[in-house]
Amino acid sequence: GTVISAVLVMRIHALYQNKALLICLLFSCFGSLILTLVAVSIMVFRYETFMPGSVVGLDGCFPGCSSSFCRPLFIAFWIPFTASETIIFILTAWKSYQSCVLRRHADMSSSFIAVAIGNFLVWLFDPFASFLAVGLLKSLQVTICSR
Repeated sequence: GTVISAVLVMRIHALYQNKALLICLLFSCFGSLILTLVAVSIMVFRYETFMPGSVVGLDGCFPGCSSSFCRPLFIAFWIPFTASETIIFILTAWKSYQSCVLRRHADMSSSFIAVAIGNFLVWLFDPFASFLAVGLLKSLQVTICSR
């Protein structure tokens, strides 16, 4: 996620050629990384449990969190990521509005935002099903970076 965000920040910098904007976006990515690492480390080191796959009719074990504190952590995990991606989308959409050449990138970014919000909602309503949506987000991130 952070590498993808850094690539998108470089794209925004190429569009705007503004050092102040670049510094703000880099701090945003760094802040997002720190908040994500804090949320994940608290979740993994204190509250992670493993659910047998037989409960859902699959083999193996699935990581999960059974504490009541997990839901806020799952939400906190996606908030910085979704916020930074939304900022990048808004900046791209504004530049796209100014120049129709970048319309394809804005369309891809909007689909990326939709998937990120979908991931956020999955974590919010059913954290044990998070493995269903993360694969789509990761494949879309790779696609956007390769364009």
